Amino acid sequence: MHHQRDGSPSGGRLSAFKSPDFRIFWTASLVSQCGGWAAQVATSWLLLEMTNSAFFLGLQGLFLAVPFITSSMLAGAIADRMDRKRLLLMTQWGTLLVTLAQATLVQLGLIQLWEIYLCSALSWICAGFETAARQSLLPSMVERKQLTSAVALYSTLHRTTALVGPALGGLAIAQFGVAGALYSESIGWALLVWAVMRMKTTSVPVGTGPLFTAVKAGFGYARAHRKIAALLAVQASTSVLVNTGALLPIYARDILQIGPQGLGFLHSITGAGSLTGMALVIWLGHRGSYARWIILGSTIQPIFLAMFGMSTFLPLSMLMLYASGLVDMTIGTLRQTVMQLSVDEDYRGRVMSLSSIAARGVSPLGNLQSGSLATVIGAPFAIVSSASLAICIAMYVWLRTPELLSEAGLARQAAAPSRSPAA
Repeated sequence: MHHQRDGSPSGGRLSAFKSPDFRIFWTASLVSQCGGWAAQVATSWLLLEMTNSAFFLGLQGLFLAVPFITSSMLAGAIADRMDRKRLLLMTQWGTLLVTLAQATLVQLGLIQLWEIYLCSALSWICAGFETAARQSLLPSMVERKQLTSAVALYSTLHRTTALVGPALGGLAIAQFGVAGALYSESIGWALLVWAVMRMKTTSVPVGTGPLFTAVKAGFGYARAHRKIAALLAVQASTSVLVNTGALLPIYARDILQIGPQGLGFLHSITGAGSLTGMALVIWLGHRGSYARWIILGSTIQPIFLAMFGMSTFLPLSMLMLYASGLVDMTIGTLRQTVMQLSVDEDYRGRVMSLSSIAARGVSPLGNLQSGSLATVIGAPFAIVSSASLAICIAMYVWLRTPELLSEAGLARQAAAPSRSPAA
């Protein structure tokens, strides 16, 4: 594969849309993820109304993170040894059925706190397998020269749907109640199932041997490649510490006093920043080193979040969420691109599962820690202290990764990039 040493790609940024399978999958995912954001707003609002507790809002993170992390550890190895399209369909059907069940319970007025947590856990078990299958199948949807375009376009999808999804969720709650927002997610998953069934893309299983041996080998591969290990470490710490998910309902209701529609708006302003970040990624192209942007972004994003945490002035709060969303999308997409271009095909499923754990799996643990910390010291100081720790961790990891510092032009190449033991 022809690319620069730091992972800067060749090929047009929008070239992946030339692939019919990628076009239909991307479009269906756009609708599905809008519904997912609406459901996220609805569920957090439902929890707040039922419990009136930051702790119980944060506790949901435990029922998201543990199932996702556990399933993802196995999912990567399974995705390397079976048809990834078939695995994708199985998990999407599972998520669709769970979402329909939760929406029905809410509509009938039968939903209980433990049922919310149970539905969340089941959905995120499916999500662990779905994410591994999707990320490892993605390179099969496009030509090799279009891979960077596909990674960039799909990576930006999750955050850019946050521009409209949460706002739709807030409006759905106001007009149709929580059940209406949850049903919108079900419609999105049904469309995605239809899209995957129409795709012609398949994959050839490459994994063999005992499953748990394959899982262990995936961890060993990632650890042996210092660049991949560093990117995963900073990604994980950022997901946990640079995280306002559990506390946004409190800011919307108690600090900024803007209600459920305002909660959707806070999510959407982050999405607006992400949309700008997507445009920035496209504009960057070959400009500068990806490593330099990643290192810079991981330092300034927590600063924006800390300023949001201390703000009681709505315009400033919106500006800081916008800036945080912009940086998050930019460095997240570049980080994912570098990782996809760096990993060997035989380990793609397992490394992408680790990336999913670092980006999405541990993120709900951030809800748990921020909700618990906010109960003790208040939401503003919980956000500021977490953001400060995120900066310290990122600086420590970068200083111990001379390959990335060298690619960023911040240090001389002190050592050759590490290789896997089998290389």
